[in-house]
Amino acid sequence: NMHLLSGSDDCSLRYWDLPTQKSVLVQKGAHADFVRAAAQSPASDETWLTGGYDRKVRLWDVRVPGAGEDGDRRCNALMEMDHGSPVEATLFLPGGGIALSAGGDVIKVWDVLAGGRELHSLSHHSRAITSLVLDGTRTRLISGGLDGRGRRRARARARPLAGRARA
Repeated sequence: NMHLLSGSDDCSLRYWDLPTQKSVLVQKGAHADFVRAAAQSPASDETWLTGGYDRKVRLWDVRVPGAGEDGDRRCNALMEMDHGSPVEATLFLPGGGIALSAGGDVIKVWDVLAGGRELHSLSHHSRAITSLVLDGTRTRLISGGLDGRGRRRARARARPLAGRARA
């Protein structure tokens, strides 16, 4: 599968076919403010989680059709979660049933299989969290933020395992 989803300051999403370098789907108004994050589900190449400055986290499946007024191929959001702060990063855990969003100094854990129910909220940064990633073993969450700290967490715990990032 050679596709990529991009988000933009014009609140839209575009789904790109990389071999042809063409946009095959345009979702105008995907968010009500800048789109800042997109993560592909490990369970399906066509399922994406996006986050925006409108404080919303949305789950999309590009196979679920919608029609644009201008004839563009579109899709509809499958679910929406309210993060409560502008969203800077999104991430799926292995399996695709659990998703994370980062906004403000909080990471929220969502059960997408249960309709987007919030499972947990983590806050170990003093300023905005701007990135989320799993380590190479896919067992620890690493978050980075504007406070200059990089935090590692075991997936089963909320307690931070590491301290300040070095410049």
